[in-house]
Amino acid sequence: MLRAAGDDAGAQVVDLLRGEDASARQVAIGQIESLSAGALKTVGARLDQLPVPSQVMALTAMAARGDKALVEVAARASASDNDAVARAGLQALGTLGDASAVPLLLGKAAAKSPHSAVALDSLARIGGEEVNRQLIAALDREKTPAQAARIIDVLGRRKALSAIPALLQNAQHPDASVRAAAFASLGAVAEPKDAPPMIAALLKLDRKERDPAAAAIANVCSREADPEKRADPVLAAYRSDKSLRPEDAAALLLLLGRLGGTKALEEVKAALSSDAAPVRDAAHTALFNWPDDAAAAILLKVAEESKATAQGRSALRSLARVCAVQGGAVPVPAKLEMLKKAMACADRDDERRAILDQIGFVRHLDTLHYVVPFLDNPALAQSACRAVVELAHSKMLREPNRLEFQRALDRVIALAKDKQLVERAKDYKQQP
Repeated sequence: MLRAAGDDAGAQVVDLLRGEDASARQVAIGQIESLSAGALKTVGARLDQLPVPSQVMALTAMAARGDKALVEVAARASASDNDAVARAGLQALGTLGDASAVPLLLGKAAAKSPHSAVALDSLARIGGEEVNRQLIAALDREKTPAQAARIIDVLGRRKALSAIPALLQNAQHPDASVRAAAFASLGAVAEPKDAPPMIAALLKLDRKERDPAAAAIANVCSREADPEKRADPVLAAYRSDKSLRPEDAAALLLLLGRLGGTKALEEVKAALSSDAAPVRDAAHTALFNWPDDAAAAILLKVAEESKATAQGRSALRSLARVCAVQGGAVPVPAKLEMLKKAMACADRDDERRAILDQIGFVRHLDTLHYVVPFLDNPALAQSACRAVVELAHSKMLREPNRLEFQRALDRVIALAKDKQLVERAKDYKQQP
């Protein structure tokens, strides 16, 4: 009946939504997305005559339809005295709205209301560069730090490239919450060419603000396609000013540790012997955070020179982690030899377990030969079980050495306390 009613279907939908028949209401809601423009106009005009649950459902269906002509209906609903209807109206504006809805949504976001987050979410979803222009203009005018931070967050969620200059400016805002929001949004939208001013702003921050800002810069630099060039902006800042304060040099070294690269590793290696304790500590931390196995040899050296110390133990754990990264510059046999030496340096079972937990990713038959004896050590057996199963995960390694893996997997099945590990071992054992 509704499909055949044309423009008259609008009044019929309203009557059904006002009625007591729940099944009929459900049918009426389901037809909103396919109503004619005239029928839809009638539903929108009489929306406030409906019970609250029906208003909310109708607004949700209108938003799903995506007809921009309904923006005024959503705007009126957003001003409702009923919380559920107002929320549904604001949510609908995220789909139906355009730049004309920006002032309304900004006003709702600024108000102390439970719908502030909904308004911000809709601002983040409305399409169009004109919305970005209005938000940037509003940010330029805004005097309240809390609202400025909200606008900055929305610009970041919108991936608004045109906002990058404004975000860079606000990275040096007098208010810490605005600075933090600016760095977070820059981390989402900025490009590697924007890293130098971000680094300059980082060096003006208090120490407690630097970690999230550095994470944002690392995100930006990581968008450089060439891994060897990712650290270039940080290296330029590190090398350009020989009078850097130790705490600033330390901040840049920590960034180098996030980004990696041959040139960055040379600087970090040199800083390990710095006269300034903050610089040495940062160089070690950068080394421990290194993203790939290029730092493996240096990590092993630190571990061997600092046995039975916190620094040496951190080096062992980091060495195990980078050796587990697939591919890389270090051949698999060399990785295994490094991990054997690391095991010899370990003075606690915690570090021995950390090495065994990663050694299974060093896919080589000699690794299996090395790991199997640890199954006899009660303190290390469970980590050794994980290593055997991880090695068996490699079909290319397992198939040519089937009998050896069968024997090792039988021992894992008998020893392992982790039921999922046992099931994996049984599965690999049965596979051809």
